Amino acid sequence: MTFSGLSLDGWHFLCELQAHNDRSWFQQQQQRYKKHLQAPALSLVETLESALTTMIGHEMNGKVFRIHRDVRFSKDKTPYNTHLRFAIKSSASDRCNPAFFFSLEPERCVLGTGIFEFDKNQLLAFRRALDTPYGAQMDHVVEETKAKGFDYYEPDLKRVPSGFASDHPRGHWLRCKGLSCWRSMPVAEELFDDRCLAFFLTHYQDARPLFDWLEGMPL
Repeated sequence: MTFSGLSLDGWHFLCELQAHNDRSWFQQQQQRYKKHLQAPALSLVETLESALTTMIGHEMNGKVFRIHRDVRFSKDKTPYNTHLRFAIKSSASDRCNPAFFFSLEPERCVLGTGIFEFDKNQLLAFRRALDTPYGAQMDHVVEETKAKGFDYYEPDLKRVPSGFASDHPRGHWLRCKGLSCWRSMPVAEELFDDRCLAFFLTHYQDARPLFDWLEGMPL
């Protein structure tokens, strides 16, 4: 299984889009976008789907997110995202379905895993799990991933939700509406050559303790 890398000109396109975020410029550059950003991204996701299916042990399905922004309810009407993002998600029907994700931006790239926002059933399962011995394992997961350079978002809620003690040992995490960890770094040259696939798999393997914990969480 090989992949020759993303297109360096695709990244240059994102950098230029940041300065020319309008429909006229984009229309003039549309073929460049399709050839040097969209097509390599789709090919990479297809390759990673196969590689991660082997690594995780069951089918993984990926999605490249649209470059067009949804501006219907936004004060910011700039039409395009100045990043390339994708997620590759667990497809196991009886599990919590975390994803591995990636963002390529003009100034940096970001890789990680998790669930950005739990649905109702996932949130209830997450809170139940934190109140059991399975939840206690998460302390080690967080410690291990932080030691490898991953960051976590601050909690969404100011207080521990009702039904749990205010001094609960995992009160910090009970205040979260999602759980993910990520590494942010300068845009890596490995993205643009035949080291690309190994680059992703190394980072995703490092993040796997959180992926496995979320996927193994009882629903």
